[in-house]
Amino acid sequence: MKHGLSRLKKICRYASNVMTIAGMILAILAIVTIGLGIISLITGNVSDILMSWIGHNGDEGTKIIVAATMENILILSIGSITVITIGNVMDSISKENSPFTELNADRMVLISMIYFVSSFLLLTLGFVVERRATESVFIFLGTLLVSVVMYCLALMCRYGAILQKESDETL
Repeated sequence: MKHGLSRLKKICRYASNVMTIAGMILAILAIVTIGLGIISLITGNVSDILMSWIGHNGDEGTKIIVAATMENILILSIGSITVITIGNVMDSISKENSPFTELNADRMVLISMIYFVSSFLLLTLGFVVERRATESVFIFLGTLLVSVVMYCLALMCRYGAILQKESDETL
């Protein structure tokens, strides 16, 4: 059992570093998207750079372009928060005596709540950008599923923390 935990700690130590870097890259991409969007709004000219960045063409209306930009910012922000938070969970696992802690469970609940709220925001933005209904529903259900899975993992982590505490108190 000890070998399994030491391997887990080692892998999580490296993975947390990778997650931190990936989270920062996603955050930078979100900031760049925000910057391009602001520049486009100030100048009144939607640049080709912004259009190719968000995956739309310049022939679309302002409402669609703004919604698509917001959608991209939301997706990049969700990704950044998720990756950084999971990186923090991995960092905690690499340093603690048990992967089952209340703090890790709280972090997973946070991710679950973010995905739950985001599922409805993405569904709404999907209809504004005139995405096909099947794509919007797929994205909605996908983010909702991530929310449910993360919440279940949080409950398992919390239960593991309770069992770990009982085990430690027994010894």
